[in-house]
Amino acid sequence: MTEKQESPVFLLRTQRTNTVEYSAISTESYKTLFDAIPDLPKRLHFREPLKITLSKDIVPFVNALTDVVSGLPENPRRCLIVEFLDRNVDVDIYDDFTNAIALALNIERASLPFCIVLAVSHPAVFKESVFFQRRLRPLCQKKMITLLLVCDNPTNKPELLVTCDPASVSTALPSLEAIRLTPEPTPNRISTDEIRMLVQVLNGHFELSVAEKPSHFTGIIDVRALASNHIFIEQLREEITEHFSDPSFQVLPVGMPLGGLRELGIALVDGNAKSLIARSELAHTRGRKVVVLCDLLAPCYLLQDIVTGLHQAGAVEVIVYAVARTLTECELGDTKIFNCIDLPISIHEQNDPTCIYCTQSVETIKGECYDDFAHSIGKYDPVCFWQLISQDERFYQVGHWASDRTPNHYHFRVLTKPIFEVYSKDIGLRVRNCLLKQGVLPNWVRRIVIPDEPEARLLGNAIAVALGLSSTDVISIPRGLLLTVAGASIDKSLIEYVTLNYNQDESKNLQFRNVLIVDQAAHHFKTLSALRSVCEHFNATILSFIAFLDRTDLEMSIGEFAHDSHYVSLYSWSSPPRRSYECPCRKL
Repeated sequence: MTEKQESPVFLLRTQRTNTVEYSAISTESYKTLFDAIPDLPKRLHFREPLKITLSKDIVPFVNALTDVVSGLPENPRRCLIVEFLDRNVDVDIYDDFTNAIALALNIERASLPFCIVLAVSHPAVFKESVFFQRRLRPLCQKKMITLLLVCDNPTNKPELLVTCDPASVSTALPSLEAIRLTPEPTPNRISTDEIRMLVQVLNGHFELSVAEKPSHFTGIIDVRALASNHIFIEQLREEITEHFSDPSFQVLPVGMPLGGLRELGIALVDGNAKSLIARSELAHTRGRKVVVLCDLLAPCYLLQDIVTGLHQAGAVEVIVYAVARTLTECELGDTKIFNCIDLPISIHEQNDPTCIYCTQSVETIKGECYDDFAHSIGKYDPVCFWQLISQDERFYQVGHWASDRTPNHYHFRVLTKPIFEVYSKDIGLRVRNCLLKQGVLPNWVRRIVIPDEPEARLLGNAIAVALGLSSTDVISIPRGLLLTVAGASIDKSLIEYVTLNYNQDESKNLQFRNVLIVDQAAHHFKTLSALRSVCEHFNATILSFIAFLDRTDLEMSIGEFAHDSHYVSLYSWSSPPRRSYECPCRKL
């Protein structure tokens, strides 16, 4: 690399969830620091600072940091600065901070920086962190990453903790000056629609035994995203406190095992283990106010028995708070019931004649916890698919419609964009499980190739999450460029587009990668075929074609288009749209 080239610097400013004001170090101070160390680049290009949040659950922080690290451009002198200038911290919080950075650096696809600068308010306390001593520092030494520790207090000199240049150790480093910043205000309320988007619903015919009695659910939910949303937690805590007129209460989680309910309960009591109780610990509720926290308001959870047991144990007051109310009524006498959202989920006893799945002999998916069901769902059966489509009028459209993208005319449309927005996790997991069934392992997949359209982007990102990929692994090709593909012939403009937008960055490169080709629906395989030609031009290996909905004619053979790869469609419905010249509207 020549000295004339600029080194990109990525600056992450870490805040905690309750931050009111925080320190930051100016880019000029960092430039002065870099100038003082012989081994570091001098021509720096600072990217726009990115704010990330560190809470008690470090997973969102790790994910945010991983997205940044995995998306760093391939520049041999790129640098990463991570600020955490909160003064109200202890060594345990620094453990979380350093552990998250080590996890992000250790991922397989990480594009490692040449240098990392950590800015903290208490360097001495930071260096006592076990995760710093035993994970982060050895990792930087192993991967030959220069590591500096700086402080926002001018009396603390920067320290060069890891360096590849022994001569740099004796270099006198300048002190850094801090500035005070106020974080952007965050909303203090979360709407019902936002809660609905955070609740991940799986659709199907699920059988769960509660108290040794099988019950059938037409949907189950995962509330882990709610547990990590501090705005929702604060809002829920305020509502419960307002009802009890007392901030001190106990929480009894009741619901689907491993569906995030326990994590939600822990967040609600702010990590106070004594305030989180189990059904076997009702005696500990004497003289206390108790919230029975449910994922679904389900009669099979025997909530009335639980409420009665709490009162008998001496609880002063009991309320039931469910994330979602279902279509099945749940009567609890005088006990007050609260819920955040309503979901079109029904709960039935075994052999219940009102269960639409049982009446049509749809086999149940049996399990004991959320993960059992999440690993068992696959292609939609007809009942599940049409129940899904009929849930919301936004999911379909009846009537003549001429496509604004293709020469297709429809008389019944499945509107996939709102479906993907609401059921992204359900769809992503189904695709993952179908691929596993065909022998395609998630860690084989390196890129997902899609047409550049809103629906395909939503579907591609949902599959990426399910496979452990990031949004940078999704390659989108504009529809206008795909129209230039003729057989194996690729237009020069399309080649230039892929080269400039993806192949110059190793973290996005399509060349020689294992890929999935994804589109919202298959009608005539024209889009999938064009994407195939693009992938083959760049010597990518196509593992599978994937479509949410297959509407192709029964006479059409997928073997012509996927003769050497797998094909996954979550539901097949032979009802191809008409071409513009075939539609009666052309004859009117």
